[in-house]
Amino acid sequence: MKSKLLLVLLAGMISTTAAFADDYNPYKKGGDCPTTYLYGADGTSGIELEFGGGSSAITTCIAKKKDIRIVLNMSSGVTGGNGVNQVLNNADNMLLNYSNIWGINEGKDLQFKIVAHFQGARFLLNNTKYNALYGTNNPSGAKVADLMTRGVHFYMCQTTMRNQNPKWQKADLIPGVEMVPAGVIALVDFSSTGWTVITP
Repeated sequence: MKSKLLLVLLAGMISTTAAFADDYNPYKKGGDCPTTYLYGADGTSGIELEFGGGSSAITTCIAKKKDIRIVLNMSSGVTGGNGVNQVLNNADNMLLNYSNIWGINEGKDLQFKIVAHFQGARFLLNNTKYNALYGTNNPSGAKVADLMTRGVHFYMCQTTMRNQNPKWQKADLIPGVEMVPAGVIALVDFSSTGWTVITP
């Protein structure tokens, strides 16, 4: 009798816990989804998002809004339609999304890093070095500088630098770019210390 009673109580606790968890599931559809995307320079004007009229039932909103730590892996040489490395375009879009939809800006609640190696490393070269190698200014240089002003930290892989012929020097980098001994190891280290590593 005692074992049956215990079994009934346990089953009740599990179902109650499941219902409670569902009510407070941060990935539940709708909830506190924003209704406006701010696009104006003054931070006030915006357009209505597709969350109304039943759309909130199929829209999943973000759960983590504090202590967001993101590292983008810039190992690809793929560029967007604007000629800028696509990882940098992604970083720009992510920062705008966090800021304009969620009100989360680079700083205390959002930290952003980009690690460049392999084919993506050349986009952290200054115009002098880039021009010497490719006959034109770095098409991503202005975007790198812009992202730096918005708090993004950039890291260049020294293994990639050493593998060039002739090898790249610190003076060849865009001012403000930091260096790591190996880009892939840096990504592993960031991942193991609470950073989310993304390869766009």
